[in-house]
Amino acid sequence: MMNAAILPSKTLEPHQKAVSRLNQLQFFGTASSLIELLQKGWAPSEDNHNWNDGPEASLLLKLDRIPTQTCTISVEGAAFIHQRAPRQAITLYANGWRLNSWLLKDAGKTMLEAIIEPEQWFARGDIAQLNLHWHMPDCTSPKDIGLGSDERQLAFCFMSITVTAA
Repeated sequence: MMNAAILPSKTLEPHQKAVSRLNQLQFFGTASSLIELLQKGWAPSEDNHNWNDGPEASLLLKLDRIPTQTCTISVEGAAFIHQRAPRQAITLYANGWRLNSWLLKDAGKTMLEAIIEPEQWFARGDIAQLNLHWHMPDCTSPKDIGLGSDERQLAFCFMSITVTAA
């Protein structure tokens, strides 16, 4: 895996900002270039992760070239699971295509993976874009289940994301 380096050093057009590469591991959190690509449904960034806040969360992912082969998107994170919130159903869409769904029942780290075909990418010049949309209907707030005063509607703690060529 490649580390999450700042890309590239030349002056970028607005649609080229926060562009990643195939096989580049990108981390969520306060120091991440992903912050500017988070669209709706996100709690404020924390040191090494981002929680969703509500049943829908969207992210605009950009690659420096349009993939010509099947790719895999991998998202590492952890579900918000508790005795009073025993499961999290998550469905991932990309550019309107349903990619995969998961039913998580364990609070430990997990990897959510989905296949992306070349025709599922949007092209903007030579930049490939995926409008990623997570649907998480089982989100709940810690406050609602008696775990303090946190009112965010949590389902998944997003830690990293990678797109790899299959």
